[in-house]
Amino acid sequence: MMKKIPTNAAENIGTQPASRHGPRLLVSVRSAEEARLALRGGADFVDIKEPAAGSLGRSSPGVHVEVLGALRSEMDANPELQRSVVVTAALGELMTSEAPETYTPVPGLVLYKLGLSGCAGSDGWKEKLDAWRVRVADSGADLAAVSYADHQVANAPDPREVLDYAIAGRFPFFLIDTFEKKGRSLTDFMSEDELGDLLRHAHGHDVLVALAGSLRLEDLRPLAALRTDVLAVRGAACERGQRELGIDARRIEELVRILDGTMALPVSGGASHSRSALGGRGA
Repeated sequence: MMKKIPTNAAENIGTQPASRHGPRLLVSVRSAEEARLALRGGADFVDIKEPAAGSLGRSSPGVHVEVLGALRSEMDANPELQRSVVVTAALGELMTSEAPETYTPVPGLVLYKLGLSGCAGSDGWKEKLDAWRVRVADSGADLAAVSYADHQVANAPDPREVLDYAIAGRFPFFLIDTFEKKGRSLTDFMSEDELGDLLRHAHGHDVLVALAGSLRLEDLRPLAALRTDVLAVRGAACERGQRELGIDARRIEELVRILDGTMALPVSGGASHSRSALGGRGA
């Protein structure tokens, strides 16, 4: 069963919880218009980031404010879209970020993400992330603990080390993503058994888990079967499956139906609207 999203996150925007039998769907957006499309398509989480700036590319505070305003106005104008939507934001990589005390959190954002590339071999990243948690807590937000499946490429800590830190610090979310977006998926770097072990360990300590990393259509059902809490996409929700292009609400609707188990996956090798529509990569 889907674990309950923490109250401060679940009540971010909207009033009615989304109905979802499988994992919640996170869609990364780069603008207010993309956020509207993600909402219309059925996304449960709207994650603000700039895809051209890397795996966790940071958007400007102005974009953060515009996205939050667009979601509220879209719900006000369309009562059928009223539901709880968690709004998160990527802040780039920890090692190249500013001192947290100089950052001004944006009210309405619930979870922030900072990547750990370049942090392998030292515990200094833990103290820096702790300082960021204190800073964003001023606006009622928190951090997701982010790990990279391709941690050797990113020179980042091993995912298990990050999870142990998240458990010790009682983080609300643990995210496994990929650092490089060069056509390889999360499951090219970690097996289902490895991911399942991390999920069970996290859930055993009340930490929710989000899986991301250029997820392909064929990855969705197997990852959902691992009982992950959130699946995160960018490319799969974009036109022609390319993360640099715009969000397509129709593609999100199809992703939601797949995760709910109400839409069959196309058979291997068969011509299918779904395969052509959702075969993209990049998250």
